Amino acid sequence: GATIALHRFSLAQLAARLAAPALADQGLAPVTYLGSEAVAARATFEAHRAAALPYFAPVAKTPGFPRALARTLQELRLAHVTADRLQRLPLGGGDLSELLQRFEEQFAQATATDRATLFDAATRRLLAREGDPDEAALLLLDVPIDSDVEFAFVRALIGARAAAGSTLIT
Repeated sequence: GATIALHRFSLAQLAARLAAPALADQGLAPVTYLGSEAVAARATFEAHRAAALPYFAPVAKTPGFPRALARTLQELRLAHVTADRLQRLPLGGGDLSELLQRFEEQFAQATATDRATLFDAATRRLLAREGDPDEAALLLLDVPIDSDVEFAFVRALIGARAAAGSTLIT
């Protein structure tokens, strides 16, 4: 027999597909990791110009700083760590808090979303039972789950499939 309508997605691609209607309703567009680096670079530039980085000032202008910062801020957002929690940390906590706030403001001004927002939107859509209503089988094969946000998405995905009476193979 033949296999018909077989689709292969990464976890992020599936989340993007499910989140697209919700993000479009809000006028938001997902941004790639490179876009996140650009936003981190802009947030760093503005914070440095405002002399708001006493801890990171010596390294804030180095070439690799925006890339490292984007990765760090993405990991913090994926773990639901807020700027308020960072503010209380010693050493670079205040600077990270400042940069995270500016990072989030830059995304809001650009009406764009990062990976954490994308997964949150997809999860909310699944929990509202609006995502992928068909009853096709779902196979999750060696899916790396690297964050709380991704874990919540996978749980919602499994829950939505089970509620629809779909076949779930993990």
